[in-house]
Amino acid sequence: MALQLKILFTTTGLTKTMRFTQTMSVSETLRDIKDKTNEGGRDHGLFQPPDEKIGRFGRWLRPDKTLLFYDIKAGETIEVKKKHRPLKVKLLDETVKTVMIDESEPVSEIVEMIGKKMGLRNPEEFALQYNEEDQPPKEGDTLKKKKKKDRPSVLKKLPSAEAKGWLNPTQTLVEQGLLDDSVVTLKKKFYVDDDRVDRSDPVQLHLVYVQCHESVVKGDHPVTRDEAIAFGALQCQIVYGNFDPTKHNKSFYKEKKLEDLISKTHRSKGLYDPLVQEWKKLVNMSEVNAKYRYVQLCRSLKTYGITYYRGKWKPKGKKRLEELMLGVTKENIICMHPETRQIEEEHPLIHLKRWAAGPNSFTLDFGDYRDEYIIIGTPDAEAISQQLAGYIDILLKKRKDGGVVIEDDEGERATEEHVGTVHGLAIQSVTTSDYGGTWGDQGSSAIMGGGGQFPGLSPGMAGMLGSIGNLVDADNAIMSMMNDLLIPLPIGQHGGKTPEQLRQELCNLNNALAAAAGALIRDAGNGLPRSELNKHAGGLATNLANLISAAKLAAAANGGDISLLDGAKAVSDALKELMNAAGELADNPSALSKARLLEAAASLQATSAALNATAQGKYADEDSKNLLLASAAAVAAATKDLMNTSANATASADPGTRNAQAEGARRVEFGSGKVNATAEAIAPVAVDPTCQKYMVDAARALTDSCGGLVSGIQAGVRDPQQRNDLARAAKAATEALQQLVNSTLCVGSRTQANREAMAAAAFEIQDAVARLMSSEGNPNLIITASRSVASAQGQLIQAAKSVANESDPEEKNRLFKGVADLTAAVKNMLATASPAANDPSDKQAHKTMRDAATLVADATKHILGDITTREAAMAALRTASKAVAATTSTLVADCKGVGSQLDYETYSSLVDSANQAASPTAGLVAAVKDSWTSPTNPEYDNRLMHAAAALARPATGLVAVSRSCVTKLKDPQSKLQLNTAATQVTDALKKMLEALSAVKESGGHMEVDEALEAFAATAADLDYALLSAQEGNFAAMPGQSREGALAILKRAADQLRDASDDLVDKAKVSPQAMGAPAKATTSAVGQVFGAAKAVASTTDERVARVKILSSAKDVASAIERLINAGRA
Repeated sequence: MALQLKILFTTTGLTKTMRFTQTMSVSETLRDIKDKTNEGGRDHGLFQPPDEKIGRFGRWLRPDKTLLFYDIKAGETIEVKKKHRPLKVKLLDETVKTVMIDESEPVSEIVEMIGKKMGLRNPEEFALQYNEEDQPPKEGDTLKKKKKKDRPSVLKKLPSAEAKGWLNPTQTLVEQGLLDDSVVTLKKKFYVDDDRVDRSDPVQLHLVYVQCHESVVKGDHPVTRDEAIAFGALQCQIVYGNFDPTKHNKSFYKEKKLEDLISKTHRSKGLYDPLVQEWKKLVNMSEVNAKYRYVQLCRSLKTYGITYYRGKWKPKGKKRLEELMLGVTKENIICMHPETRQIEEEHPLIHLKRWAAGPNSFTLDFGDYRDEYIIIGTPDAEAISQQLAGYIDILLKKRKDGGVVIEDDEGERATEEHVGTVHGLAIQSVTTSDYGGTWGDQGSSAIMGGGGQFPGLSPGMAGMLGSIGNLVDADNAIMSMMNDLLIPLPIGQHGGKTPEQLRQELCNLNNALAAAAGALIRDAGNGLPRSELNKHAGGLATNLANLISAAKLAAAANGGDISLLDGAKAVSDALKELMNAAGELADNPSALSKARLLEAAASLQATSAALNATAQGKYADEDSKNLLLASAAAVAAATKDLMNTSANATASADPGTRNAQAEGARRVEFGSGKVNATAEAIAPVAVDPTCQKYMVDAARALTDSCGGLVSGIQAGVRDPQQRNDLARAAKAATEALQQLVNSTLCVGSRTQANREAMAAAAFEIQDAVARLMSSEGNPNLIITASRSVASAQGQLIQAAKSVANESDPEEKNRLFKGVADLTAAVKNMLATASPAANDPSDKQAHKTMRDAATLVADATKHILGDITTREAAMAALRTASKAVAATTSTLVADCKGVGSQLDYETYSSLVDSANQAASPTAGLVAAVKDSWTSPTNPEYDNRLMHAAAALARPATGLVAVSRSCVTKLKDPQSKLQLNTAATQVTDALKKMLEALSAVKESGGHMEVDEALEAFAATAADLDYALLSAQEGNFAAMPGQSREGALAILKRAADQLRDASDDLVDKAKVSPQAMGAPAKATTSAVGQVFGAAKAVASTTDERVARVKILSSAKDVASAIERLINAGRA
């Protein structure tokens, strides 16, 4: 159905009336506007302005939703405006920062972006507040901006917690009535990782300190008089520095009103003297240390980290309502008397089964841990719900990011620690941009392990499914099911089936859904009318209900595995899109609508395969996932360039060629969308062969489409330059697609990645130990090598624990023993390194350190098992190469996306540099794939080393050209994106080149190690001979004359001198060239040992024998020092 809208372009102020169809998505509408008016771009979106008549705030329209979804009426005005704008963010120390934000994103994303720009480690623990003078009206009130003098009266009507002004994290700023000139305040709202806030993170330390100071001074934390004075003294040290009796006297105290620095509950006369006494104790304490001490002291208070809400409730055994203070922390929910502050009930957060937020009440259900619900009368119900949900989201995110937490104490056996899942139920009216409207007041219920025949779904789901008569009804049911999917079941409440059985059941139901969807795809593709397609609606919705129920049960049985719920959500989204596409094809048959059906079908196919792989635990490692997604982005950029180039080349061609270009470009666009959707779906589980097949098939189909586009128009393109441009674009697209295929085929599992990480860290330790062995007299080398060992030790232990958790019992025990030995060895080595570095001339201290370093090397080898030094170095190179390929591909794609902001000459130079880097990047990925599939093949290792070296120069050149273009870009977001991508390439290149150098050195190190091992055996034999000579038990060698023994010794000494000279020459060139000379030198030392024993056997005097053998041992020690010095 046609829809006529007024389009207002905010940058120019012009309004144009344009016609669209209601089924067009927002992104398609934007593209249509851009094509017809040349207005808009990547940074623009569609914005529905506020409507004062109905009291609706403005809202950004999501690109993936249709115009029909938002119920936009004919004749409405829709704005095309930039999504990015500056936002003023105030901190508690009254400083104001201006940050460029994407206004179309929800507040949670804006907070995360602000946190990253400020360098916060845990931005998820912060939130935004509106200032009291910027108090927005509620939706439904008048939307005219209130005068400042009127705003306090609005605040008086607000509930106590809501008056704090926390912005809803799930909505955008405009959806909450904030205007462009509004100022928001960034504050800490959640207290989860406060124990990690220290002096190494001065930004977050300062923010936490300011908030602590505000809370202490206002009296939010009850403190004793001594504690109040201690806080005041620390504040004086922070603000005024060391106490100066000539300056900081009583007049200064009164003038600066220092009593205001003390908690208001303890302000009184006579505080000057005790405050000064405490202040004097802090002499020479730096500002950072004082802030850290202030935060530490505040964290020690019992009330720290508790968010309070006031209300009324009926305690157990009471009949009347009583006043209540409800406290929420990261671990507990506390019911406290507001006057006495006595705790009446306290429940761990993991015992919370569900909650419900009503307009003026809040209900808590602790299941079997409490006989009845806790019902609280409070106007702060929504605030409490958001606080609980925020803590749960952070805890679940940390578990998802970190998985099972392994704790270890000095090598002791690790134990597992799980974070329990909790969830909630909001019974209220909710309006968000996700659904484009208001759901009823009845809310959505969360049934724990019950709910009719669909455990985990709403009680009325069975009735809703039974009443489905068409695809629209099924669409509504799916939206309701997806709402239920957001609420996980408690861990362990999954019935009597085992986790393995539930995972298998989930796979079976997933396959059944895919088969049912296949029938819909077939009928829609055959042109059946909507009335026939409606017959599939009930069965598909029921299949999805079974799948979601199974996913929630399986997640509860597997420790709250969120990835299973994410997979079920992806399948739900894909099925929803498929049904919409099928209906659209039935209503408006066309090549475009059929292409959309096929694209939706491919998306469902990929998401279904991904869910099966997730259920089977086939997770890809992070580096492989990033490389695959970056390669897919490179394909999107290359195919878009090919389509644009082909359009330019055929602009003046004959009609037949132009038609061929249009049809070929349509096929390429469809194939590119399919590749992108498939990559997004399967990337987290791309180690699964089925998922890999879908990705490879999609890439090869797109390759054919690109070839068809070029071959279909080549004859009609006459201009030589345009033919060259077309060939270049086609070559770039082909290389990008081949890179995507190779990146798919070299995806490793998390277990494999952990093994490679373990090998890479082990190689770093071995390399550092080699430097320590030759560091005598060089304290700087001792310090740097020791730090390298300590740093790599943590990485090795973490990787080894991860591998151990997925290994058989025998290997698990071996790895845990190795970790324990390594922990002890490194601790001992670091203790011995300090004396050796403090006194470089102390040879005994250096020997002690070398012996300790040898134990570190032995423990490292024990952890590695059969992995050689060379294999460890190659593992590190493969990992680093994946990172370089991923970051370079991202930079190439970003470079090709800024053409509209640069002049032709600048953009051409940038694209040329990008193309020069793209080809060797594809070659590097191909080499990584070959080395990954055949890790013991020396030929493939050499190819990888060559490919890594070949990419370094063009990648560095691309970084330089990119940075020179950054200043010429107009869009701040594009500037940031391009500059960030260039920095990531630089960092990844540095690590790859270090890994490449390490591989080259590893060959020499191995041969030197072998030579030293042989040398050690010979030295042990000499030690035995020397001991025998000292005790008078040295046995003479029969048939040996003194003259003959001396001649042998001379020849051996000459050979040793020649070998050692060669060793010195090779060491000057490179440590990796020392292998063969080191072996020759140690062999010559063995000859000298044998000759020395022969000479000693021809000597009758004990003292002379001892001197001869001792001299031979001195030679041995000198040669060992020479070898170790050379390898450094």
